[in-house]
Amino acid sequence: MSRRTSREHVLTLRSWGIPVYVIYPHTVAEGIRLVRDLGAVIDRPDEGRDMEATLLAALGDARRRLAGRAAPECSIRYGAGPG
Repeated sequence: MSRRTSREHVLTLRSWGIPVYVIYPHTVAEGIRLVRDLGAVIDRPDEGRDMEATLLAALGDARRRLAGRAAPECSIRYGAGPG
């Protein structure tokens, strides 16, 4: 699905009165921040902040354990379908 198609879907949903929250996290930290933001969107800000804190602590722990190691080369592609 192209971003244009996604935009058309978002506009259609919004025209029906359905709230739409669009995100494009590109890093783990942005994904973690998304958890907090979604907590606020669903009127559960305390849970979102708590979950964000837990995930940030786990990320920090992983970074400390992996410090000094060479990063593996990898590529992940998702959401675009086959090809």
